[in-house]
Amino acid sequence: MKSLLVTWKSIAAMFVLCLIQVMSWGQDNPDNGSSTTVKTSTTEHTEWYAAPWVWIVGGAIVILLLVALLSGGRGSSSRTTVTDVGGGTRTITTDTDEV
Repeated sequence: MKSLLVTWKSIAAMFVLCLIQVMSWGQDNPDNGSSTTVKTSTTEHTEWYAAPWVWIVGGAIVILLLVALLSGGRGSSSRTTVTDVGGGTRTITTDTDEV
């Protein structure tokens, strides 16, 4: 029974491979067949991201955004932590923003 199953699998694999070969022959264009001539024209065009100045300006913008985001959380208030002799701790916050 097992050898019969192996035989059928081999026959099925051979059949599938023959079908693939026939399909690839159908794609072949021999010299005596009809042929099509295709003319293509190309134009010179450079992409915007190929220019070095774009990368320089983009880098400068990224750096400015990082500086603005990272320094925006800082206020101009100062915080002082004082530890008393008895072990108590208190924090004093002073604002230096005067408008």
